[in-house]
Amino acid sequence: MAILRRKKEDLNRQAPDLGFGTLLGDEAERFITRDGTFNIRKVGGRGYYAYEQLVEMSWMHFFLLVVAYFVGVNLLFAIGFGLIGLEQIGGMQHNTLWGGLAQAFFFSVQTFTSVGYGAMHPTGLGANAWASFDALVGLMSFALATGLFFARFSRPVAKIAFSSIGLITPFQEGTSFMMRMVNRRNNHLINMEARMMLTWLGRTDDGGRKRQFATLDLDLNRISLFPMNWTLVHPITADSPLWQKTADDLRDMHIEVLVMVKGFDETYHQEVHARASYLFDEIQWNRRFAPMYRSVPGQPTIVDLARLDATVPVEAKGND
Repeated sequence: MAILRRKKEDLNRQAPDLGFGTLLGDEAERFITRDGTFNIRKVGGRGYYAYEQLVEMSWMHFFLLVVAYFVGVNLLFAIGFGLIGLEQIGGMQHNTLWGGLAQAFFFSVQTFTSVGYGAMHPTGLGANAWASFDALVGLMSFALATGLFFARFSRPVAKIAFSSIGLITPFQEGTSFMMRMVNRRNNHLINMEARMMLTWLGRTDDGGRKRQFATLDLDLNRISLFPMNWTLVHPITADSPLWQKTADDLRDMHIEVLVMVKGFDETYHQEVHARASYLFDEIQWNRRFAPMYRSVPGQPTIVDLARLDATVPVEAKGND
């Protein structure tokens, strides 16, 4: 039983299930994009989920959508007041149709936001009913907007920056694959864990190619605190799928190194995740990462985020 258990563990380590499958070939450009999202596009029957889109879109798009909604809804209500009759809005002063619609628009804004300056007010039954519906839509809209603002602010998002390049460089008595990362925010990330995997197109017995996966063992896969940068190191030993591979070999294999990181965010009190990947042409050879930090006597240690990709030749000293 112990032997079978060890064989099963070895099989799981060599062929982890990442959920991408093994049938993807040359047509798959990469599995994980540079911004950490999956390079997957779903078509045919994919539903639209407004909450998902509103929470995950960028802040600029969100604010533009809120402004467009605010203007569009009040414009529709202004047109409704015009169809009912602008004479049913007391205190309105206008000489042209466009002037009346403009004042109806601002009257809708006052009703929608419950400001109610008192200069204009509905007088007829139709205008009162339409204004009541305007106020109801305004109350519901502000309730939804408040919930969306809170959901966006309270959603934990890891701002972990990964180096744009990976390195194959000397390490101890052999070589290794290295990449590094840094937390761009000033919050505290603790109990960090990292996992690194390799995927490539391997040759099959019938001369075809099949997607394969393997776990890349790390020299250090956990740290308790993440105040500075963290360099992940995979020692290239005889057990590594990168063993004795040249740059041309990696290009022919169409490799992609997948990096997955998770940790606990003390600000949000939740676990956060981040991902990155490196293709064969994003790997440099015989270089080391240059230090990102410098010490100033009597001052806090400075971590220069702009030096995340800084490297030096292997002959030079100064690997952090």
